[in-house]
Amino acid sequence: MTKSLYPDFYFQDIDLSIISDLDKNQIPFPVVIKPNIGYSSVGVHKVKNEQDWDIAVNQLKADLLHSDGLYDSEVIGSQTVLIEEWIQGEEYAIDGYYNQDGEPVILNVFKRLFRDDYDTSDRIYYTSKLAINEIYHDALKFMRNIQTVLPLRNYPVHFEIRKKGNRVIPIEINPLRFAGAGTTDLGYHAYGMNMYEHYFSGTKPDWNRILEEMDDHIYSFFFAEVPLEINLEDVARIDHEGLRHEFEHVLEYRQLPFQNDRSMAIIFYRSEDLNENLQLLHLDLIPYLTIKHLGGMEMRFSKLNPKKSLLAKLFLFYIIPFVLFAGAMGLCFSYITNKMINENVLPQFDDRLSENAHSLAASLNPTLINKASVRGEEIKRELDAFVKDKKGIEYVYVLKRENDADMIVALNGSEDYMVESPFTPEQAKSITGKEDVLSEIYKDKWGTHKSYFTPIEGTDAIVGIDMDAKFIDELKSTMIFYNILFLASAIILGVLCAVVIGKKISGPVNELVGYTNEMAKGDLSKSIPVGRQDEIGDLSNGFEDMRLSLAHIIQNVREHAQTMNQTTVSIQQSFEEMVESYGQIVTGTTEEAKASEERAYHIDRISNMISDLSDTIRLMNEQTNEMNEFTMHTNTLAEQGSKQVQDVTGQMDKIMENGKANKANLVSLEEDVVKINEVIGLIRVIASQTNLLSLNASIEAARAGDAGRGFAVVAQEVQKLAVQTDESIDIISESIMRINEQTAKVIQNNDESFQDILNGVSLVENNGEIFNKIFESVEKLLKGTEQLAAHSKKINESSDESLASIQEIAAISEEGVATTEQISAAAIQQSTIMTGLKEQNQDLANESAILEEMVEKFITEK
Repeated sequence: MTKSLYPDFYFQDIDLSIISDLDKNQIPFPVVIKPNIGYSSVGVHKVKNEQDWDIAVNQLKADLLHSDGLYDSEVIGSQTVLIEEWIQGEEYAIDGYYNQDGEPVILNVFKRLFRDDYDTSDRIYYTSKLAINEIYHDALKFMRNIQTVLPLRNYPVHFEIRKKGNRVIPIEINPLRFAGAGTTDLGYHAYGMNMYEHYFSGTKPDWNRILEEMDDHIYSFFFAEVPLEINLEDVARIDHEGLRHEFEHVLEYRQLPFQNDRSMAIIFYRSEDLNENLQLLHLDLIPYLTIKHLGGMEMRFSKLNPKKSLLAKLFLFYIIPFVLFAGAMGLCFSYITNKMINENVLPQFDDRLSENAHSLAASLNPTLINKASVRGEEIKRELDAFVKDKKGIEYVYVLKRENDADMIVALNGSEDYMVESPFTPEQAKSITGKEDVLSEIYKDKWGTHKSYFTPIEGTDAIVGIDMDAKFIDELKSTMIFYNILFLASAIILGVLCAVVIGKKISGPVNELVGYTNEMAKGDLSKSIPVGRQDEIGDLSNGFEDMRLSLAHIIQNVREHAQTMNQTTVSIQQSFEEMVESYGQIVTGTTEEAKASEERAYHIDRISNMISDLSDTIRLMNEQTNEMNEFTMHTNTLAEQGSKQVQDVTGQMDKIMENGKANKANLVSLEEDVVKINEVIGLIRVIASQTNLLSLNASIEAARAGDAGRGFAVVAQEVQKLAVQTDESIDIISESIMRINEQTAKVIQNNDESFQDILNGVSLVENNGEIFNKIFESVEKLLKGTEQLAAHSKKINESSDESLASIQEIAAISEEGVATTEQISAAAIQQSTIMTGLKEQNQDLANESAILEEMVEKFITEK
C-alpha cells in the first residue's frame, strides 16, 4: 500500500521457512525484522550487520515459538516475516480513524522512548503539548496521503511513524484497531479524551482547545514485563506495591496476569520532565519478582540484593570465601591429578603400548608378511595368539601399502584379509618414515583408545596395536566428580554456615526492625528487650534509649503543642481586634482624604478666583494711572485756559479804555475767541473722558465689593465734577457764542454802546471765575486720581499677597491630601499585613492542631 508513496523505502516480506536462505548481500543493513502480523514488540529485532543476522533470525524464531499458543494467528502470525529499512529519528504512535466522508481524524498522539539505538521494547510511551505539536500536522498529512491510494471510510487505524527533519516514514500500520496493551487510555489521563466515543459518534476532538487547556506535565505509559531470562513457571508472585513506589505520581496502576504472556503491570503516571522516564527505561524489574526455589519455598530477588538485606550480605560474606576456597582447592586437585596422569599413568601406558608393539613386530615372520596376499590366515592366527591372555589390548593388525593402496593385511578377530582402508596420519607417518609413532588418546564409536605403530623388519609393513584408554577418561571423570563434590560440599557448607550465622544475626535484627516498625507507627509504649551482651545488644540498648528519648520528646511536643494552640487562640483574638482597629483607621483616613480632596478643590477654585480678581485689579490700576495722566493733562489745559481768561480780561480792560476805535483789537479778539472755542472743545472732551473713567471706576469699585467703596465715592465725586465741568463748558460755550455775536456787532457797528462793552467785561470776569472753579475742580480731580492710584497700587499688592497665600494654602492642602492618602494607603497595607498575620497565625494554629493530632497517635505510656 505504501510502496507507491515511499518508493525509496526498503521493504520485503518473506516466508519464515526460507528466511535463513536469503542472500544477506542484498539486504541494506541496518534493518528491522518482525512478524508480518504482530503484537506489541514480540519478535521485533534490529539487525545491525550480516554478523548479527543469524542471531536475530534465531531469536525471532524462538520468540514466535514461545508465543505459539499464547495468541491467535490474527494477533501474531508466524508464517511471514517483514524486513524493512531501519529509519533513524523520533518515533511516534498515532491512533485515528477515517470518518464516513473519508476525512482523517487523529484521536491520540504518543511518543516512544528507547534505551539505545537497538532497543525495540514497548516499555514507555508518553505524550505532552510539545510532543503533540511536533507531529500532529505531519501525521494528519500522512493519513491524507494514505487516503489517496486507499479510500477508507469509517475505518480505525493505529500507525507508528518515524520523523527525522522533514522526512516522515511509516514503520508500522495496524488496521481496524487502536494502540494495544492499554496504551490508548493514556489519552484519557493526559487530556481527558474518550477516543471510542469519538469514533462511534463520528466526531472530531477540538485539538486547539485541548492544547490550550493542557498543562506542561509529561504523561506516560509504562509496560512492565517479566524479563526473558526468568522462567515464568519459577515466578511465584509480583511485588506490585514495591514497583508502584518507583513512580513519583501514579495516575493508574493495573495489575496483569503475568502467567499468560509475561505482562506484569501497566502504569499510567505523570512527571515534571523526561528525567524520570529516562531512569525508568533502565529499571531492573527482577527485584520485584518472588521466585520459587528448593522445597517449593519462595524467595524474592530483592532479598538477595546485598544493598537491601543483611542476610544477603552475610550469605555472600560466607559463601564467596567458601566458593573461592573450594575453587582453589579444586584447581589444585585437578592440577595434581592431571600431573599424575600425564607424568605417571600415561608414560606407563605408553611404555606398555610400545613394549607390546615391538614384541608383536618381533614375533611376526617377515616371510608371511611379504606373502600376505596368500598367507593372511596364518598372520591372523598369529595376531589372535598374541592378543590372547593380554589384558587391555583391543586390536592388533598389520598394515601395508600395495599398488598405492592402503591395506589392512590382517586384524585379530576378523576373517577379512587385505582390506583396503585409508591410513590415519599416524599410520601414514609410520609407513612412510619407517618409524615408531604413538597416537593421542582418541574416541570413536567403539570406545576410547590409544595406538602405537612400529615397522616390521624385513618388510614394508607395520604393526599397529590399540589399547583401551577408557580408564584414563574414567580416572579424569572421577577426579572431576570429586572436585565437583568437594566444591558443592564447600558451597553447601558455606550456605549452611551463612544461613545459620545469618539467622543468628539477622533474627535479632529483624526482631529489632519489628519494634522499630511499631515505633514508626507511633507505638512508643513497648520496651525493646535486651537479652544479649554483644553488638546486637548494644544496638538494642541504643534503640531502647532512642525509644525513651522519643517518648519524652513526643510528650514535650504534645504539651508544647497544646500551649502553642492556646497561645495562637489568644494571638488570633488580638489580631482580630487589631484588624478591626485598623479597619476603623482606614475608614477614618479614607473619609479625611475625601474631605481634604474637597477642601483642596474649593481652595483651588478660590485661588483661581483671586487670580482673576488680581488680574482685574491690575487692569484697574493701569486704567487709574491712565486717568491720572489724563487729569494732569486736563490741569495743564485748565491753567492755559485761566491764562487765556486773564489775557481776555486784559484785553477787555483795553477795550474799555480803547473800545471806541480799536477795530484791529476786535479782530484779534475774534481770533482769540476761536482759540477759546477749541480749548473749550478740548475741555469738553476731557470732561467726557473723565466722566467715562469715573463710570468705569464705579463699575470696578462695584466689582471689588467692600474693598472698592472708597474708590466708588471718589469716582462719584469725579463724576459730579465732570458733570459740573460739562455744564460750565456749556455755559462758556453759550457765552462765547454771545461774545461772537456781540463782537460781530461791534465789528459791524463800532459805535455800539459802551454799556455792551461793560457787559462783555462782566461776562469775561464771570468766565474767569468759572475757569478758576474749573481749575480748582481739576486740581481736586488730580489729587483724587493720585490717591485712587495709590489705593489701587495697595489693592494690587494686597491682591498679589492674597494670591500667593492662597496658592501656598492650596499647595499645603495638596500635600495634606497626599499625606492623608499615604496614611490611608499605609493603613490599608498595615491592615493587609495584619490580615496576613492573622491568616498565618491561623495556619500556625492549624499546624499546631495537626502537630497535636500527629502527636496523639504516639503511645508513650501503657
